[in-house]
Amino acid sequence: MGIMSSLRRRAAAVAAAACAGVLALTGCTAFNNSDDGTADGNGTSATTQPFQPSGGKPTATLSIASGSENKEVAVAIQKAADQSNVAVTMHYMGSLEIMNALKAGGQDHDAVWPASSMWISMGDTKHIVKDAASTSTTPIIRS
Repeated sequence: MGIMSSLRRRAAAVAAAACAGVLALTGCTAFNNSDDGTADGNGTSATTQPFQPSGGKPTATLSIASGSENKEVAVAIQKAADQSNVAVTMHYMGSLEIMNALKAGGQDHDAVWPASSMWISMGDTKHIVKDAASTSTTPIIRS
C-alpha cells in the first residue's frame, strides 16, 4: 500500500462524508452567483470552488469534476473538508464535459461527481473509475 492508496482512501472518505451530508442538507446552499461573473463576488471562479479545512494546512487535496447541481451542497463539502483535513476543489462542468474528461483519461481530477452515473458509463471507456457510489435517488411519483 503506497501513499496514493492512502490518499485515495482519504479522498473517498471525504467524498462519502460530503455525499452523506447532502441528504441532511438538501436545500442548503453557500454558493451564490453574483452579477460580476464570479461565484461569490470576491473573485472566486463560477466554475471552480475551493474548500480549505478550517483546521489549518490540509494533509491532502482532492480535485473533483462535478456537475453544477452540486453547488447546492457546498455546506456539506466544507464540513467534510473540515472533518477530514483534506482540501477539496470542485470543478463545475457540464455532463458532456465530465464524460469527455473520463474518455481522455481523467488525469486532471481525482474524482467525478456527475448528475447521473450514465455519464460515467458512457465516458469511462478506459475503465479508470475504481469505486462508484450513489449519492441520491430520483423517485418516480405516480399521481
